[in-house]
Amino acid sequence: MSEKHRRVLMNDLHLVEAAIATDGIVVSRDDTARDLFRAASATLGRLRRIVWVNPADEADPSEWLAKGATAEEGRMLGKQVANGEFC
Repeated sequence: MSEKHRRVLMNDLHLVEAAIATDGIVVSRDDTARDLFRAASATLGRLRRIVWVNPADEADPSEWLAKGATAEEGRMLGKQVANGEFC
């Protein structure tokens, strides 16, 4: 892992720690951090069920939140692509 990637992960680690301690949800616009945590979830199973939502990518994130912010598999860090590799 590069030093740059390590810094990105450390910068948002508090969000993941808070998600683990509470509802399992991270709301962040940092797609780079999401992708790095998603890659880490391949070996750190605890990360796989973390839901990561980028409000900039959502048509209406407040609607998802109002409906109970369900942990949809497609939003989880551990979601898999068709060939079985983590995306």
